[in-house]
Amino acid sequence: MLKIKAHLFEDGYDGFKGHVAHIRVKLEAKPVFHKPLRVPYASREPVEAELRKLEENGVIKKVEKSKWASPIGVVPKADRSVRICGDYEVSINPSLEDEQMTLPTTQNLYVQMAGSQVFTKLDLSHAYAQLKVEETSIKLLTINIHKGLYAYLKLPYGAKSSPKIFQSKIDQILQGIPKCGCKQDDILIGGNDENLDILQMVLKVSLKII
Repeated sequence: MLKIKAHLFEDGYDGFKGHVAHIRVKLEAKPVFHKPLRVPYASREPVEAELRKLEENGVIKKVEKSKWASPIGVVPKADRSVRICGDYEVSINPSLEDEQMTLPTTQNLYVQMAGSQVFTKLDLSHAYAQLKVEETSIKLLTINIHKGLYAYLKLPYGAKSSPKIFQSKIDQILQGIPKCGCKQDDILIGGNDENLDILQMVLKVSLKII
């Protein structure tokens, strides 16, 4: 019988205990500091609401100074809230070391699911924001906005190495589980009669990191 732990399905930013992200810059990298871009008056309220939410959930923290600073991009959402992310293309991305791994493709997942007729899909809530950034990397991820400087404590979208770092952590966690693959924030579980048994394995390893 499939046993489900309710807290695994709660909406939150906590997770990935025992795992941290390390953002690596080239030795010759020089800090880049950008002034904040103008936020349209109509967008200020939802932007500030998002900042408060991220700060309250430990995703970002207010800092007084930083050698690195990136402007932000604002993406409107259907519910009239916004998603904000650092525009790291103009700051750290040109200076980041590339992670030595290849991101999985949809074709890779098809191969892993070969012979399966029953499928389960899990969507990871606030995926990147569940993975903490180690201390020396935090200074690289500062954003500059009209409210001041904020540093990311969790892995942000927009940094060039974030997708590969996140994928490598997920691959480590799910290693050895059959008929199970992940592509960024989606975990796909295959199988036939054993589908629920595999799902139980995934939930079991999830309990160790949440």
